[in-house]
Amino acid sequence: MTYKQILSAVILLSLAFPVLAVAERNDRASAGICARIENASNQSLDRIGQNQDMVRTRIRENRERRHDRRESNIEEKNTRREKWNTSRLAHFEKLAERVETEEEARAVTAFITTIEKAVSDRRDAIDSVTGSYRVELEELNEVRKIAIDQIIHDYKTAVERALNKAKEDCVNGADPERVKENLTSEISSAKDNLAGARREFNGNKSELENLINSTREQIKTVNERFKATVHSAIADLKTAFGEQ
Repeated sequence: MTYKQILSAVILLSLAFPVLAVAERNDRASAGICARIENASNQSLDRIGQNQDMVRTRIRENRERRHDRRESNIEEKNTRREKWNTSRLAHFEKLAERVETEEEARAVTAFITTIEKAVSDRRDAIDSVTGSYRVELEELNEVRKIAIDQIIHDYKTAVERALNKAKEDCVNGADPERVKENLTSEISSAKDNLAGARREFNGNKSELENLINSTREQIKTVNERFKATVHSAIADLKTAFGEQ
């Protein structure tokens, strides 16, 4: 689940709002709003707290899934590298069997040395790039998590402020109809602000795209450098064996 979807879930759950239901009852019920508001207040704040817990749970689950995928990818990468090691050594042995002259022996030794260094350098470079990517990705995810927490916090604060004001007005003997109108307006405003924050929330999309594109370019550069080294080494080897 993406961060935008997680925030959308909060919007949907916030639609079932006990205080708003209380405040929007007909005029005959207006007089009793002060008697009902305390219970509705507790229900509403509990609902927000539950939603906040849900968001945090889903964010944690996303983090755990990323960790599991990362561990799986590392394991698969190591397996592929081991297979390539075996295949490469078998190829080197076949090359050694073709050696007939000192010049060819030196060429094979140089080729093996060059390829082994190129493989090692490439792996180190890829590991460095992907390691940096993971660190920066987690930093972006933490920024998004903080932003979502702030959005929910602002919403909860606005609701609490509206509820406290309504209860204070009730204690001070305010007209129940006016209490109802003010509470309805404040809660609706809080919901509108929450929906607006959701629309404006982009989850650091541009920063994430830049990170992905930068990582791809770095990996592309590493691979191109590796391929150039291998092609050059193969060309030198062919020359030593008198091949075109």
